[in-house]
Amino acid sequence: MDQFDKTYLAFFALGDLGCSKHGRKVRIEVSSTHKAEIDLVRNLLDKYCKPIIYPLRKGLSFSWRIVCDLDPSFSFHLDRSNSLQCQTLNDDRIFFEALYGFVDAEGYIGLEQEGNFASPTFIISNSNKSVLSFSEKGLLQREIKSKLHATIDPKGKSFYQLYVRGPLVLKILSELRVRHREKIEVAELVRKYEGKKWNYAGSIYFSYRQSIRAQRNQYVNEAEVAYALRIERKLNKKKAFDSRVENALQMKIRGAKLKQIADSSQRSLRTIYRWIQKANMRSERLPEISK
Repeated sequence: MDQFDKTYLAFFALGDLGCSKHGRKVRIEVSSTHKAEIDLVRNLLDKYCKPIIYPLRKGLSFSWRIVCDLDPSFSFHLDRSNSLQCQTLNDDRIFFEALYGFVDAEGYIGLEQEGNFASPTFIISNSNKSVLSFSEKGLLQREIKSKLHATIDPKGKSFYQLYVRGPLVLKILSELRVRHREKIEVAELVRKYEGKKWNYAGSIYFSYRQSIRAQRNQYVNEAEVAYALRIERKLNKKKAFDSRVENALQMKIRGAKLKQIADSSQRSLRTIYRWIQKANMRSERLPEISK
């Protein structure tokens, strides 16, 4: 992974990814209701590991989770303060790679009405003020003025937003090469329809946003179905395992030798011994077993 990919990934992680030490590995994970985000993480990391993707339930809500266990060369994610360095700020290519990553995680690119016309807007949001201040300073060095302010979400938690509006957004988009499919699509819409009459451009833009919501809802529904099937498979697997253990226990009660039980179950002597010991501890139906 070269310096540019590392910078992109580091700033994407600042916004969206959970990073932790997992044994000798560095674990990177995220949950999302957007397939484009899960696909993005998989595409970024599947050459370095085998991502695990599974449906997740939290209360009444469903989503998808991707987990990637990476080698120690990815430990730069564990100290996130290193991302906000002067060299990242001062080098154009590296700064914009950083901005790409953070926009893919926490950015909003869109159109809004200004008079009778469509005007571009660019917003990045996060509870970490330092990363937004970093972005604000980097944009200002490139003669792009932005506005940073604090706000409160519907749950009463404070966070920060960095705004750029109007023609300066096009200057950002001219440098911005995001990798998130939805962000790529909306950036193309903004370039195509900015400055057009709002009654025309706005209807196209909102139609696109509705299609994204529909895709998200479908992905959530798929997660709900997959979660139910996953739980069913787990229950069936547990029932099958419990049945094998119980059969082994009954054979032992009837006087069978461990070797006979192992041959019948197609398991090792060690496995059969462990099964019966555990069953014995639960049920207390057998005396201490010896091999």
